[in-house]
Amino acid sequence: MPSDSLDLLWPTPLLKISDPIAIASNDKLRNLILRSSRREPGVHKTNLGGWQSDIDFFERDDPACALLRTRAYHAVFRYLQETAPRGALGHYEVSIGSAWANLNNRSHENSPHMHPGAQLSGVYYVDDGGNREGGLRLVDPRAQASMIPVPPRWSRGAGEHVRLLAQPGLFVIWPAWLQHYVVGHQGDRPRVSVSFNVRLTFPDDDGGAGVYSAGGGGERVGAEPRLTFTVPPHHQKSFLEEGAAQDMVVG
Repeated sequence: MPSDSLDLLWPTPLLKISDPIAIASNDKLRNLILRSSRREPGVHKTNLGGWQSDIDFFERDDPACALLRTRAYHAVFRYLQETAPRGALGHYEVSIGSAWANLNNRSHENSPHMHPGAQLSGVYYVDDGGNREGGLRLVDPRAQASMIPVPPRWSRGAGEHVRLLAQPGLFVIWPAWLQHYVVGHQGDRPRVSVSFNVRLTFPDDDGGAGVYSAGGGGERVGAEPRLTFTVPPHHQKSFLEEGAAQDMVVG
C-alpha cells in the first residue's frame, strides 16, 4: 500500500548561504566598487537611481573580484547539490557569464524584472548600507496563488512578495525566470552588492521531456547526489588557487 506523502509541486528553489571566506574581503570589495562608481559612468537597466557597473565585474584584474567569483561558483554548486535528485550521478558545465556591481544610495531601487538567457541568478551583499530591510523582493510567479487569502506563515509565502534581508556576506541564488525587484534604500550609507547570472549544461537525462511524476514521499531520503562540475578555462586557475572547491569536484 502506498504511504501517505506531501508533494510540493512546482517548487522555486532558493538558496541563502552566509560565506565566511567571502565576507573577509568585503572591505576591499566595497572600496573597489566605490572607486569604480566615481570613475565609471555606469549603466542604466532596471536600476532607478544608483550606480551599476558593466557586466564584466568578475573579469576585472583584482584579487577581491577573483575570490568573490570563486565563492559565487561554490554557492552555485551548493545550490545544484541541494536540488539534484537523491543518489543521482551527474556532471554540470557551469559558467558565470556576467556579473555586475551595484551601489544604491538613499531612495534608489530596482524595478521588477527577470534575467533572460540564464538558468540561475544570484546576488552577494557586500554592505547593507545601514538598512538590511531594504534588500531583494521575490514575486510568486503564480498569479492565481493570491486568489484565496491564506496567511503567509501557513502557505510558505504562496501569493506573496518574499522579503530577503541585505545581510553582508550573504549569497542568494534563485531561478533566473523568477521576477524580482529591490525596494528603495533607506540607509545612511550606500548599499553595495554584486549580482551575477549563471548558465548551465545539465546532466544527460533519459526521463520524459516536460513530464514530472509526483513522488511517493521520501524524495529527500537516500544517498547524497554525486556531482562533478566544469568551470570555464579562464576561471578555473583562480578557482583552484583559492582552494574553495571544498567538497566539490571540478572537472
